[in-house]
Amino acid sequence: MSDTTIEVPNEQVEALRETLTAARDELIAEVEHRDTEPRPASGDTRATLRDRRARLADVERLLAQVDSEPGAAGRRLTGSREALWDALYDAFCMAAERLEQDCNEYWQGEIETGLLRDRISELSRRLDLLDSLGPPPA
Repeated sequence: MSDTTIEVPNEQVEALRETLTAARDELIAEVEHRDTEPRPASGDTRATLRDRRARLADVERLLAQVDSEPGAAGRRLTGSREALWDALYDAFCMAAERLEQDCNEYWQGEIETGLLRDRISELSRRLDLLDSLGPPPA
């Protein structure tokens, strides 16, 4: 599988760090759980574990890049397209969920229109970044 490189603007780096950290923690728990199971006879299960370890390595490599020194405009990340797409998609979904909460607060008169517009812009920027990677991986 070939690598993909993407420039992540500084204002989106923290959300990406959060989604990559969550993915890493989930993968670690899954790999550790599978490692403690008795060795299965099935080659499919071994292949799945091997795939999960490879995915974990991808996510850790991306996290190391996210934690590197920022560039003037952002961070240049290189990794598997699937790992990048999934992390950016999760960050997009986080922004969408936050917008949903803000819409409810707006309806109740608890926040100003300007904040809601900022959230919509943030969601749009995350969608643009995700869209730059193309359609979801197969």
